[in-house]
Amino acid sequence: MRFFIQKHNRSCSHILDIGSGDAFVLSYLCSHKIGDSYTAVDTAYSKSIIESLASANSCTINYLQKLPNSISPRSNCVLLLDVLEHCKSDDELLRQLNTDRLTQSPVFFITVPAFQSLFSKHDKLLGHHRRYTTQTIRQLCRKSDYEIISSGYFFTSLFLIRAIQLVLEKSGMRKPHKTIDNWNGSEGVTRLLSFFLWIDFITGRFFSMLGIQLPGLSTYCICRRLPS
Repeated sequence: MRFFIQKHNRSCSHILDIGSGDAFVLSYLCSHKIGDSYTAVDTAYSKSIIESLASANSCTINYLQKLPNSISPRSNCVLLLDVLEHCKSDDELLRQLNTDRLTQSPVFFITVPAFQSLFSKHDKLLGHHRRYTTQTIRQLCRKSDYEIISSGYFFTSLFLIRAIQLVLEKSGMRKPHKTIDNWNGSEGVTRLLSFFLWIDFITGRFFSMLGIQLPGLSTYCICRRLPS
């Protein structure tokens, strides 16, 4: 997200992260000063969760359980990271966000899991309704009156791993029962995996620049609201 924001929207006066979860991404962007102010919104937030997140985070982030009626007009950078797949009506959410309240025509950074053929028990555990392709997420955004800036896949290596896992699951040799919130790897292992996935992402970008679109476990779409 830092890469994409700096590439497509270098002056973020306010970053609005919808479906922010533990606010890991927003905290990272805040610590690197990618933006002037920050708001995290998640329906799972309770007063105690907000207090816990605020005390654990050195950055100043405004935590909200739901979108306010008056979204800050300064919100020129909106994150929807692995959110749409949780919505029964994904187009309804996009239409709700396509509002004149966001007067600066913000850039939307959207990520979703890729390829319905990879839909598995893991998706059900996470509460996913669907997976997408680059084409379907672009169609969804256009249908909701957004202008497409860029799109593509990322995490090719994880695509291959998930494909193997799905084969094992269908054969009865694998029965997933955990999600990512169960991760308890050491800091060293975590850093190593993060570095590996960054190399994976950069490699995919390189091939994309050559006109070769590699498949990935996730797809992204960067778009903006069409001017009224």
